[in-house]
Amino acid sequence: LKVAQMLSMDKNILPRAYSEKFALSQYSAPPMSPPLVLKVFQNATGKSAFDAFDQFDPKSLAAASIGQVHLASKDGKQYAVKIQYPGISDSIQSDLRMVKPIANAMFGLSEKEMKKYFQEVEEKLIEETDYHLELKRGQEIAEACVHLENIYFPKYYPELSSGKVLVMDHIRGQHLKEFL
Repeated sequence: LKVAQMLSMDKNILPRAYSEKFALSQYSAPPMSPPLVLKVFQNATGKSAFDAFDQFDPKSLAAASIGQVHLASKDGKQYAVKIQYPGISDSIQSDLRMVKPIANAMFGLSEKEMKKYFQEVEEKLIEETDYHLELKRGQEIAEACVHLENIYFPKYYPELSSGKVLVMDHIRGQHLKEFL
């Protein structure tokens, strides 16, 4: 799924019909079942989603390649709760091994170029599974951009988050494609 997202970003790599279909992967993915969501939350944080929040919707608001987002509230405040798919970080290497022959056939790169490219892709994908890092970077970006008018960043909540669950303010908006 992540490879499809990456391929859809460069309009010159694939024929238009493929790139348009792959673009759908940027904001649509099959969601986890509600019981699995609750189990992942419990395992990642050590507490039930219903103990952490007054309300928690186990049906996803949005699903992507690494995880999905759920709405929650506590004391009248709305939160977006990003929950990582179980085992996603463990599957990155094996998934890339499966994609490598396809990429090699498509781009005809040398073994040295392929190794360098796939090493970088693997490093970036593993970074994406580190919600502690995402929280830290999100806070840094929000702080650096606080002076910009009409741009809003969510506040992150480290005390409610973990390496596999990321809690932030819920900010309503549109997908960029819809906005444009």
